[in-house]
Amino acid sequence: MYFFSTDFVTVFSPFIGEKIKYDPLWRGPMDIQRSKTDSPLRISFGIFLGFWFLIGLYSYSAGNMNKILHEVERDVHNSRNEWEQSVHSNVAPLLAARFIAVKFTALSAVLSLSYIILLRWFAKHIVYTAVFSVCTMLLMAALACLIGYAEDNTRTDIFGLLMFFVITFLVVIIFFLILRKKIVIACEVIKESSKALMFFPSLLFFPIIQFLMYLGVVTFAGSVCFSLLTVPSLPNGQTPAHIYVFHLINIFGFLWLGGFFRAFIQMILSGSYATWYWTLHKKYVPNNTVIRFIGTTARYHVGTLAFGSLILATCQALRIFLKFLRKRLEGSCNPLFCCCFNWYQYFFANLERFVTFLNRNAYVMSAVHGTEFIQSAKNAFNLLMRNIVSVVVINRVTAMIFFLGQCLAIGISLAGTAAQCKSEGLQDDAVPYAIGMVFLGSILISEALFMVLGVAIDTIFLCVMEDYERNDGSDEKPYYMTLKLKTLLLQ
Repeated sequence: MYFFSTDFVTVFSPFIGEKIKYDPLWRGPMDIQRSKTDSPLRISFGIFLGFWFLIGLYSYSAGNMNKILHEVERDVHNSRNEWEQSVHSNVAPLLAARFIAVKFTALSAVLSLSYIILLRWFAKHIVYTAVFSVCTMLLMAALACLIGYAEDNTRTDIFGLLMFFVITFLVVIIFFLILRKKIVIACEVIKESSKALMFFPSLLFFPIIQFLMYLGVVTFAGSVCFSLLTVPSLPNGQTPAHIYVFHLINIFGFLWLGGFFRAFIQMILSGSYATWYWTLHKKYVPNNTVIRFIGTTARYHVGTLAFGSLILATCQALRIFLKFLRKRLEGSCNPLFCCCFNWYQYFFANLERFVTFLNRNAYVMSAVHGTEFIQSAKNAFNLLMRNIVSVVVINRVTAMIFFLGQCLAIGISLAGTAAQCKSEGLQDDAVPYAIGMVFLGSILISEALFMVLGVAIDTIFLCVMEDYERNDGSDEKPYYMTLKLKTLLLQ
């Protein structure tokens, strides 16, 4: 399974870690002795939240939210006639479109869920169909360019496009043939992930819990922001300096707490999926696995989640600050300075993606082994580096499968919406409302469902790689993976 040779792994083991050794006491995530991880971050996170809450109380007492509400009310009153006309003209088509929108948004949810279930059997067929479709489109584009160039061989632009399509077609074919085995392994991992998700159907509702958490964070941070804006100025007309500091703390708190809630949900999902994988006979998976992991995460791993979300929030805050500074200096900085700003923005954007990826896998290792964030991130990174090609392949295959699933669910829902609007003779001004609501609802629902499956894929993939290193398939050290996966890995 390793991409690197055995000698390469031996030489570079200080950088990519040693192979995971067999532990006769290992019985899965539910049977390990856990302790509270990253306690200093747990305490720091609690202190920060307390201080942020005090800032909120100060903003409510010193600010004047009624001032903003009165200004909004005055603006509405001044344009009341125009507003009422706008409301009357927009409410009617909105009401006419809402029933159709609800129906086809629900259809999108059913299609997305059905697609996830079907991946249990047809993941490989979907990938092969996608590759075949891409190759067919490239050949058709190359043929069209060839016909155009044959009619006018002086067109160098057509010849360039022809070469581009031909080379791209050859690259796709070569990479597919070279990585065919790893693509099949990726498809098997996705199949197992679909099985794990369907074993815990209650996990499909966790995006709703995450949304409610986000809503609470947005509501609190937004109310604090508006309240701070209404704090009275100094006698000289300037805003007190501490208000700017409170704004920065409020923004950072929004990023940190939002990232913490996302990490909390991810660890619960990862722990549940890992428990399913590391149970040799699936019928013995505890029925209360999800409930137990909610308690385990809240009791032992708040510090780990706070640590990972702190790093991510810091990257996001730096990127936002650079973007704000770049906008303020637009038109007044020299080209070299602007170029440096763009480079820094690009750097921090990619750093944020890397931290998000590493955090996601670190939470899996922490959920499985109960280790602290640094150790979990190190173990996850080393395990991924020892199987780097498989990581790249499964990420690309997963992205392609998710994209096809979203296109399928959204496309069918939008087509059905348009047909329903036409058959019911809906007014022309109501059709955009229906299509817009279905499009937005379909994206949100498909993203939520595929997020749950994405965590399952990350977790099962790490478990498979660890299983392959930890065990050898003997009676004493049996593999936990399926027979098909074992056959593919040992070929």
